Order: sequence, then C-alpha cells, then structure tokens
Amino acid sequence: MRALYLLLCFLGVMRVFGQHPGQHPSQRPTPMKKSANDPLKIKFRGMEKRKVVNLSFNYDFQFPSRDMAKRFGNNSALGIGCFVKTKSNFIWGGELSFMFGPNVKENTILDSLTNSSGNVIGINGSYSRIGLSERGYFLMSKVGKVIPFLKQNKNSGFIVSGGVGFIQHKLKITAPDGDIPALNKTYKKGYDRLTNGMVLNGFVGVYYLDRKHFINFYAGYNYMHGFTQSRRDWDFDTMRQDKQKRNDVLSGFRFGWIIPLYPSSKTDEYIFY
Repeated sequence: MRALYLLLCFLGVMRVFGQHPGQHPSQRPTPMKKSANDPLKIKFRGMEKRKVVNLSFNYDFQFPSRDMAKRFGNNSALGIGCFVKTKSNFIWGGELSFMFGPNVKENTILDSLTNSSGNVIGINGSYSRIGLSERGYFLMSKVGKVIPFLKQNKNSGFIVSGGVGFIQHKLKITAPDGDIPALNKTYKKGYDRLTNGMVLNGFVGVYYLDRKHFINFYAGYNYMHGFTQSRRDWDFDTMRQDKQKRNDVLSGFRFGWIIPLYPSSKTDEYIFY
C-alpha cells in the first residue's frame, strides 16, 4: 500500500511540472487567425495566382498597310477596356478605342469643288479653308493567356491574346459652316468615304501587376485586320458607288495602364506558430 501511495504522488508531481506556470490544464495552444491586412499574407498574395478585374486605359500608335495605307498615314488611338484575369491566368473582356490622325493620302476627293488655283471659293466670294483628317473607332471582344516568368509574381508575365470585333473609319471634312453649300452636313456624306466591317485582332507583349498595387500595365505589339466595305450609296467625286471589298490592316505599338480590382477572398488564412 505504501508503494502504491508513493507512485501516485510521483505521477501527480510530474503532471504539475509539465504545465506552464499559471496555465490551466484545459488551455491549449491554438492557431492564430491572420487578418486580411496582415503583412505576411499580403507578401504571399503576390506569389499566388489571383482573380483580378482590370480597368485599362490604352494608347496605340498604328502603321497602316494594304488598302488602309492607300487612304491614311500613321495614326493614333485612345481607348478604354475591362478585362478579367482568372486564377488560371486566362484573360477575357472587351475594349473600345477611337482612332484619329492628320495624315490623309486620298486628298483629291474635293478637286471638283476647287478652282484652277486649287482653292475652294465660298458663297461670300473668299477662299475657304478646308481640312481633311482621319476619324474612326474599333470595338473588340478578346481572350488571352498570361504566361508567368517570375516565380515571385505569378500574376505577371508574357501575354498572348486574340479577338474579334467591329471597325469603322472615315474622312473628317472640316469646312466653315454655311460658307460652302456643297459641303453642308448632308452633302459631306458623299465625300467622307465611311467604311466599316469585321476586324480580327492579335496581341503579344508583357503584362505586369505590381505586388504592392502601385505599377500595373501591359505593353506590346498589336495587329488588326479589317474586312471592310464602303457604306455610302454614292461618292460625289467619282460619280459612282464604291463596291470594293477592302483589307484594312493596322499594326503597331500599344501601351495600357491598368487599375486592378482584387475581389476579396472568403477563405481565412491561418499561420501556425
């Protein structure tokens, strides 16, 4: 009996020394729940693929070729876009851009309105200054893929995308209002060469999302091939309807500034110590 009593006392003492001072036996270490603003979690986010909504503002400098080069020179385009990058780094979305430029090669369309000196005389008997420029737009739906090349940032990398959409362009004729009756709002349509149709698009470049959300952009080579046709019933200068099927090609450099929106995650992250 004395031996049994000593054994029980020894086990009780070992249990007491096995606890932390002042700690109740029922207390156990528990995992610490980290908040969404925890610096360690933010650091890890840059290394993980995430879903991101991209609002972009784009600039294109374009070089025309094929039929487009017969009508216009180099031009620019400004646009906006909205794209979604999935956790699998696929991208899909749409964009709208407006084209403009001062270089018009098809500049003889008003020759029938000029005198022997090449000037247009207004109804008040004085020379009128007429300007020609390029105007247009394109609307595109696109899909693509981001291919990461940085281990510490899997949301950035090379980007390849393609799309299909609608393109339209015309000559913008600037003339004093009311001074030249042959170029009023109605008759201008007989000279403006309004053209539109389907367009295919391809883009290759670099896509970068900053882990600290400060610098976000994409840049690269943009290519568009439009299958277009004149939409005017009659051209006054040629005295006929233009039924030609056109191949309007534009290619050049594109830069886009991105405003990223990160959907909040509903899953909690736990760090065990």
